[in-house]
Amino acid sequence: MSHIIIRFIGLCTHIGQVNFPDLQPKHRMILLGFGGDALRGKPVNAHQPQLVKEDKQAFLLQRMRLRIANAKPTGFVRHDSFLAAVPHLDHSEKLTPKDGVLYAGDLPVQAYFDVDDGELHACIASANRTKPAIGTWLKVETEGDPILHVTGLHSDEVTQWRFAHRSVIGIHNIATGGADSADDYLINYLAFEEPTEIPQPPPEPDPGIALDHCPVLDPEIDLTSSCSNTGFP
Repeated sequence: MSHIIIRFIGLCTHIGQVNFPDLQPKHRMILLGFGGDALRGKPVNAHQPQLVKEDKQAFLLQRMRLRIANAKPTGFVRHDSFLAAVPHLDHSEKLTPKDGVLYAGDLPVQAYFDVDDGELHACIASANRTKPAIGTWLKVETEGDPILHVTGLHSDEVTQWRFAHRSVIGIHNIATGGADSADDYLINYLAFEEPTEIPQPPPEPDPGIALDHCPVLDPEIDLTSSCSNTGFP
C-alpha cells in the first residue's frame, strides 16, 4: 500500500462541501497570492505559495489546480486534530464569500489543491513559540506510486509528477519580501467580499492540544502565528 503526505504551511484557506454544497471537490485548499500592500489599513507583506519536493527543489504555484490522480477511493475525513487546532471563523460573522475566488480561480487565487479522498490533520509547526503557527497535512492512500496531477486554472496545460512511496512534500505560502508580519492573516479575507468591520486575528490555538503522528516540519521555515492556516467558515 502506497501513500503520500502533503504538508501545508503558511496561509491556506480551507473550504469544503460541508459548508459549500456547490463545491465540486469534497475539500479545497485555496492558496492565495498577494503582492504586498495595505489591507484594511494594515501593512501586509507579499506572499507566494510554492511546492517543495523532498530534494528541496521549489516550484512556484502560479495559477494551478492540483490533485492526487491515483488516490484510493477511501473518502475524505477531517481528523480530530484539524477540527481542534485550526482556527475557524465564528458563524456569527457576516461575511459573503467571493464565488469567483472559491469556485472559479479568480485572483488572488494562485492555486487550488482539491481532495476527494484522504485524511486531513493539523500540527503545531513550532512547539518553542509562545504563539505557535499551525500546519495542516493531508495523507492520501494511492494506487501505486503517488501521482500529483497539475493543470492550469484557465488553460489546458497538464503536468504530472510521480513520487516515491511514502513521500512527504510541502506547500509553503511564505512572505517573499521579508519576514512575516502580525497582519498577514488578513490575506485570507481576500476570499470574501469586503467585511463591514476590520477582521480580527484568528484565535490562537491551545498549545496544550495533543497532536499525535505529525510529520516533521521543516525547521528552516520561519513561521509565526500570523501565518497560520485558517478554516472558513
